[in-house]
Amino acid sequence: MPPSEMPTRCPVSGLPDCTAVVHPNDTTVVRSHRLLGEASFTSTLYQTLITQPDPSTKRAFGRWIIDRIMTNTLPVPVHSSHWEQHNQYRDWTLTEKADRLFQWLIHRDKTAPLEAIRLEENSPEFLRACAVTDSMSLDELQLVALILAGRGHVEFIDPGGQGAPSRTDFSGRVRLTPDGWIASEQSPVGVQSDTAFVAMWFAAPMDEAKNAILDAIESAGYRPVIVSEEAFTGPIMDKILGEIRSARFLVADYTCGSVRGEDGTEHYQARGGVYLEAGFATGLGLEVISTVRSDLLDPARRAIHFDVQQYNHIGWDNPTILRDALKHRIGAIIGWGPHRATAQ
Repeated sequence: MPPSEMPTRCPVSGLPDCTAVVHPNDTTVVRSHRLLGEASFTSTLYQTLITQPDPSTKRAFGRWIIDRIMTNTLPVPVHSSHWEQHNQYRDWTLTEKADRLFQWLIHRDKTAPLEAIRLEENSPEFLRACAVTDSMSLDELQLVALILAGRGHVEFIDPGGQGAPSRTDFSGRVRLTPDGWIASEQSPVGVQSDTAFVAMWFAAPMDEAKNAILDAIESAGYRPVIVSEEAFTGPIMDKILGEIRSARFLVADYTCGSVRGEDGTEHYQARGGVYLEAGFATGLGLEVISTVRSDLLDPARRAIHFDVQQYNHIGWDNPTILRDALKHRIGAIIGWGPHRATAQ
């Protein structure tokens, strides 16, 4: 019998717009607009969140979850070790909240760019907008929206269809302006950016390495961004190239799998996407930090293409080595990022 879906309160926000499904593998899948859809937690962590009395602590944890969801880097499932770091997740500034709302509106509006989004209180869109801005009320969300309107990026539409669009009177319906769409194509690049794009082989054998890379980037003070087919639908290459353009730097892990031929020879299957993404970043003038599992550095294996063999790869044998070495390489080459205080 499949697991049943139970109505409940969101374990992070405490709002009743939530259902939970407990799976036999000690995982609880929570569906909530305040989580932008759904998130998976270990059942132990789910119970911890349900019984946690301090809403400010859960609110801080919620900011981390939303950041990870928006950059496609949320672990599956989220486990207790992430919760134990909740005191490291700082508040967002109003500017950061406005930036996040802007990015969410861009992604949300691409299917209907001229359609206004309804942000009436307690509507699904309102709850999602509150999630991406860490707003707990209509007044808080209105302030963030007014900041975007002040930039000329959004305008407010009269729900009754009367009157001209306004950039000063919040009416509950928001639409990106032409200037907003132009600004969306001019995202911060290079030293102005706080993101790091991750190019690697996305497969189960690499899960621990992936988490080590994400932890290293966050510990260095940057926001990791991953785009994988499992986490994104639509024109994926447009999404990938757009995220690379707006990144501060790129981490490329050249680790790959292999198959054994009929003669017993091992043939390595280089990840073409990693080479493409690293090359694109290099062409943009971005710093590319290269990592690879240590045994693949042996030239006799021919696991790494000769064009990149001369790079100063971080060779790793286990996730701990990878995390620590990558963190220090980022600090040495790129410099510590703006969010480092949140990840110490």
